[in-house]
Amino acid sequence: MRPVGMEDNLLIMLGTSGCGKTRTCLEILCSTWGIYFVAGKENLGSKDIALMESYLTPLMTGVFDNNWRHAEHYTKCALLARLLILDHCVAKSPSFTPQRWMLIQVVQGIFKKMYDYYGDIFWNLTAQLARACNEQVVREEIRNTYSKLYKKLGLNVFPIFLDEAQILQLILPNYFKSRTLTTEDRPLLSPIVHALVHPTDFVDGHCVVPCGTDLGLMFVRDTLLSGIAKQVTSIPRFTNFGGWRDTEHVAQYARAIVDLEDADITTLYQYFPGRFRPIVTCIEWILIGFSVNEAIDFVWGIVTAPRTPEENLQSLFYQLDGVVAGRRPNFVNWTSVLELFKSVALSHFYAGSSHIFTNSAQMEIVGLGLARLRTLPIAKTNILRMNLSLALGREIDEDTLMESVVAEEPAPSFSDGSTQLVAFVDEPMALAALYNLFVQRKALSQEILTLMAASKDPSAQGTLWQRYLPEEFGAMFDGNKIVANLPFLNKIKNLPKVYNQTATIIRSSSSIVPVVKIASVDYKLEDYMTDDSNTRAAFFIPENLAGPDLTFFIKFRDGNIVPVFVQVRLRSAVHKVEAALGTTDPRLFYRDSNGKLQDEDRYGPIVKKVLDLCKNGVLRILVYYPAEVLKAPHVRGYRDISARVTTEWDVVGIISKTNAHEVFRKEHIEFLDTLKTVSASAKRKYEELE
Repeated sequence: MRPVGMEDNLLIMLGTSGCGKTRTCLEILCSTWGIYFVAGKENLGSKDIALMESYLTPLMTGVFDNNWRHAEHYTKCALLARLLILDHCVAKSPSFTPQRWMLIQVVQGIFKKMYDYYGDIFWNLTAQLARACNEQVVREEIRNTYSKLYKKLGLNVFPIFLDEAQILQLILPNYFKSRTLTTEDRPLLSPIVHALVHPTDFVDGHCVVPCGTDLGLMFVRDTLLSGIAKQVTSIPRFTNFGGWRDTEHVAQYARAIVDLEDADITTLYQYFPGRFRPIVTCIEWILIGFSVNEAIDFVWGIVTAPRTPEENLQSLFYQLDGVVAGRRPNFVNWTSVLELFKSVALSHFYAGSSHIFTNSAQMEIVGLGLARLRTLPIAKTNILRMNLSLALGREIDEDTLMESVVAEEPAPSFSDGSTQLVAFVDEPMALAALYNLFVQRKALSQEILTLMAASKDPSAQGTLWQRYLPEEFGAMFDGNKIVANLPFLNKIKNLPKVYNQTATIIRSSSSIVPVVKIASVDYKLEDYMTDDSNTRAAFFIPENLAGPDLTFFIKFRDGNIVPVFVQVRLRSAVHKVEAALGTTDPRLFYRDSNGKLQDEDRYGPIVKKVLDLCKNGVLRILVYYPAEVLKAPHVRGYRDISARVTTEWDVVGIISKTNAHEVFRKEHIEFLDTLKTVSASAKRKYEELE
C-alpha cells in the first residue's frame, strides 16, 4: 500500500464486504504504530466514533459552520485521546509493541480483568476531553503529543484508519455544508476526515485511511481536495484486495490451520471463489467440530437467505433485501440501486452473461456486497462488453435497464493504459442471493414483460420474449402433464409412444446456474449441446447462424432425453413460416437461404454431433402468436401448416392463434393481446402521420 499513496495525507481504501479490508488494517497495525477507528457499533474496536452521533445530535442547529466545528472538535478529541493513551503505554512499558497497541484498540475487552476496568477507555476519555477542553487546547495537545511520539517511536508513516467509513455518510444528514460551495450538502464523513487530515499545524507524516464498501467514498476526494494540508489534484485509492486465486491458494491457507482432503478444498473453492471471508469463516466452523459440508451449508445459508436478526448482519441477501424493503436508500447519486440489482440478475439468469460496471455511479452495488472490485486487463473488459452486447442482441445502451457497462474515463491511478477498475459480479454466493431475492419471487420474468411493453422496437420485443418463454415451457413440461396431451401436440395421431408420458425440463440442481444463456463469442450451440447438464443453463439462445431461437432438453419419465428446438415469430407473413420452421430442423442448421452448409469443415462436425444427440427423437416447436399470419399476394395454394410427425423421430408442434389461449397462461395471453393492440394502434398513428 505504501507505493499507492501512504506517503500522502489521505488514502482511500475501498473494497466489497469480506474482501480483507479490516484484516489488512490490523495486519499493518501489527507492525506499524498507528490508530484504528471504526464507525460501526457492531464491529470490533472502541465505540468513540460510533457514539459520536449521540454527542453531536443535541448540538446540531441550522448554523452549518457551527455544526462543522462541533464535529471537527469531537474528532480531534478522539484523536488526542488515542495519542495520550499511546504515549502513556509507551512511557510505562519500554517493551510495548505496535501489535499490543493494536490489540488494545481493537479488543480492549481481553484486558478488562487484568486491569479491573470494564469501560471503553477511548470513548470515556474522548467524551471528557470534548466537554472540558476548548479547540485551542486540543490542537496544542495534539501537536505536542504527536511530536513527542514521532521522535520517541521513530515514526515514518503514522496511519490513521477509519474503518466502515461508509456508515458516516448516512448519519446526521443535512447538517453539514461544503466549506467552499455552501449550497452543497456534505456527509458527517467530511468534517471527520478533514479534522484527521489536518488536526493542527506542524503535524506531518501521518496518513488518514478511510476504509469502506460504499462507492460514495470514491467521491471523498471531491469534498476534501480544497481542505487537505497539501494542495494536490487527486487522492490515491487502494482497491487491490484480490481474492482466492485457485484451489491451490485455498489449500495453502487452510492446511496451515486444519487437515483437509483435496475434495474438501475443491468444494470450498467451488462455493466460495472470490473474496476471502466465507472460506475463512468455514474453517473457523470446521475447527469447532463442523464437517466441511455442514460448515459450507451454514455459511451459504447465512449469506444467501434471510436468517435470524443476529445472523442477518452477515447476510448478503439481507443487505440486498434492505433496498427492496426500504431499510436502505434506493437512489444513490440519482442511480436506482434496485434497478442495478435487476439488471445484474436479468443479464445472468436470463442471458447467462457476466456483469461488470465501470461507471462509478453504478458501482454502488459494491457497497451492498453484490460485486467486488477487480482490476482487469482492458482487453478482457472489452471481451466482456462484447459478450454482453451479443447476449442482449444490441450495443450496450446507457438509457435502458439492461445496461451493464458504460465507458467512463478511469481515474489515472487505476489505469496504466492496459488495465481498468471494474465492479464485477461473478461469485456464486452473490448470484444465489440475487436468485432468492428476484427469481423465486417471479420478479424478473415480470420485469421482462414490462420491458417488452416499454420497447418500441419489434426486434427488441422479440428478443425479450425469447427470455420470457422459458417460464411458459417450464409450466408445460413440469412433470405432471402427459406430453401428448399438450394443446399444440394433442391433434397429432401418430405421435411416438414416448410422448404418452410426463416430461420435465433438464435443469441444474444449482440455483446459481442461469435459467437462460445466450450464445457468445466463446460459447455456442455446440458447447451447450455437449455441456454437463448440471452446469449449463436450462435454456439456450443459439447464435443466429445456427438456426433456432431457443433450445432446451426434456427428460421423459422413462429416462429418454429429447432436445427441443423452438422458433419464435411475433410477426410473420405466411410464406416465411415454413422457412421459420426449417430453422428448427437440426439437419438444416448452419445453412444459408439456399440450403447450403455455410462452412463444411467447420459446421459439418457440429451438425453431426447435434444429430447424434437426437437419436431418441427431436421436438420442434414453432410459436407465431400474437402474429397475424397473412397470405402474401404472390403465394398460391396456401395451406395452413399444422402439427405433425415428419419422421419417426421428428415431431413438429405449432403454437398459433388457434391454440395459444390453451397453451399459454391467462395473464401472458392478456399481455400479448394488449401488446398487439397497442402495437397496431401505434402503427396506424404512424401511418396517419406519414
